[in-house]
Amino acid sequence: MLLLAPACTVAIPPPGSAAEQRVIQQGAEYDKVITAQYGLYDDEELAAYVDRVGQTVAAESEWPTLPWTFRVLDSSMVNAFAIPGGYIYVTRGLLAHMNSEAELAGVLGHEVGHVTGRHSAEQQRRQMLASAGLMLGAMVSEEFVDYGLRTGLAQAAVGLTLLRYSRSQELESDERGIGYAVAAGYNPSGIGAFFATLQSLEQQHGGRGVPGWASTHPEVDDRIERSRVWADETVARLDVRRSDLVVNRREHVQRVDGIVFGDDPRDGYFDGRALLHPSLRFRLDLPDGWAAVNTRTAVQALAPDQDAIVQLTLSPLDAEENRERYIRDYLTEIGAQVVGSDDQSINGHWSRQVRFTVTGQSVQYEVLGAWIWYRENLYQLLGITTPSRYSRHDDRFIASFRTFDELRDPQALSVQPSRLQVITPPRPMGLSELLEGTPYLRGEGTTVAIINAMQPNARVTPDELVKLIEGTGFLMATTTNIRGR
Repeated sequence: MLLLAPACTVAIPPPGSAAEQRVIQQGAEYDKVITAQYGLYDDEELAAYVDRVGQTVAAESEWPTLPWTFRVLDSSMVNAFAIPGGYIYVTRGLLAHMNSEAELAGVLGHEVGHVTGRHSAEQQRRQMLASAGLMLGAMVSEEFVDYGLRTGLAQAAVGLTLLRYSRSQELESDERGIGYAVAAGYNPSGIGAFFATLQSLEQQHGGRGVPGWASTHPEVDDRIERSRVWADETVARLDVRRSDLVVNRREHVQRVDGIVFGDDPRDGYFDGRALLHPSLRFRLDLPDGWAAVNTRTAVQALAPDQDAIVQLTLSPLDAEENRERYIRDYLTEIGAQVVGSDDQSINGHWSRQVRFTVTGQSVQYEVLGAWIWYRENLYQLLGITTPSRYSRHDDRFIASFRTFDELRDPQALSVQPSRLQVITPPRPMGLSELLEGTPYLRGEGTTVAIINAMQPNARVTPDELVKLIEGTGFLMATTTNIRGR
C-alpha cells in the first residue's frame, strides 16, 4: 500500500465497520440507477481488462478493503467518474481515446483518489443524481424542474455531465492517482499523456472544452505540468526506475480494436429534424428549430424560448392488453386532471391522446400526451408547457406526434455504427497519406490524430499500431439511445 504524505491523509472507515457498510450500500443503490440509465458496454473481455487495471491500482490506495467495482459504460463521451462505495465508471469513448494501459491506470487512480479523499459525500450524491438524469441541466428553464422530477422529464436533459469538484480536490486526486499508479507498477507519464489528449480535444472544439472529463476537470495546462512534478517525486520516493514501469501501449490499442466509436446510429439518429431509429424501426419529426437532447431512455426537444418541451420515451409495458390500464395508472400517479381524451390512430397505429393539467409545487403545466402502440412497444409522447402558452404550442405538439410512423428507408434501416480498426501501415508514410485510402476519413485527420495521440503531420511505420475509424456512423448527428425490448 502506498503511504501518502500526512497532509493527504483522510479518515477511512475501519474495514467491516457500520460506517463502511453504509458507504458500500449507498454506492450499490447509486450503481443500479447509473447502469440502468446508461447501460454497460457489451464486451466482457474489455470489462475484465478495465477491472484488472482498476483493482491493481485500488489495492495500492489507503482503502484496499473496499469492494471496488469498475465498469465500462456504453457512451461515446470521453468521461470517467466515481461514486461513494468504490464504484468507478469509464466510458467506451474514453477507452477509445486512450493509448496505453498506463493512461488507463492514471485515470482510474484519479477516480479512486476522489473516493479515498472522501471528497464531500453530499457533492457526490448530487453528482450521481445529475449523471443519472434526476436533475435538469442548464438547458431547461427552472419552471420545469418540479414536474420533471416527478415524471422523469429531466432524464432527457442531461448526459454524463458531472458537478465540479473543487480545484484542490482535483489536484489532490491527480497526486493520489499518480501515487497509486506508480505503486501498482505503472509509468506515471500515463495521466499526463491523457491530459494532453484532452487538451487536443479541447482545441478541436475551438477552445470551448468538450463534454465529459475535459469540461469537469479544468486547467489542463497547469495539471500537465504538475503531473510531471508529482511523477518525478513519486518515482524518487518509491525508489523505482521508470524503465521498469508499465506503459503497455500495444496491449491497450489491441484491446480497443473493434470498439464502437462515436454514437451508435442503430439506437437512433437525427436527420435534420427527423428522428430515425433503425433498431426500433420508427421515425418522428420534432418541431422545427427546437433543440434536441438525449439519454439512453428518452429524447427531448426544447422550444427556442424554453417554454415548451416534447419528450419521447418507451413505456414499461409487456402486453398490448395492458396499455389502457397503464395510461390510466400513469395519469393517476402524477395527479393529472384530464381535460379531454380521444382514441385516434396515428398512421394506422393505435393511439390514445390525452390533454391534461398537472400542478407542481408552484407551477401548473398543461400537457398533451399521446400513447402509440407500435411493434409490441408503447411509446409515450408528451408535449409540456404552461397553460398560458398551450395555445401557442398545441399545433406544434399535434403536428409532431402525427409524424410518428414506421421507418421504411432502406439506407436508414441498414446503417451501422463506426468502430475502431487497428492496422499496421504497409510502409513508412505520413498519417494523412494513410487516410487517403479511406475517402470519408480524409477530412477527419484531426480526429484520427487525436485518438492516436499523434500530430496530424506525424509519420507512421510498419511496426506501429494505428487506430483508424471504420464506417461513417460517427459522422451522423447525436443518437437518441432509446432502446426497446
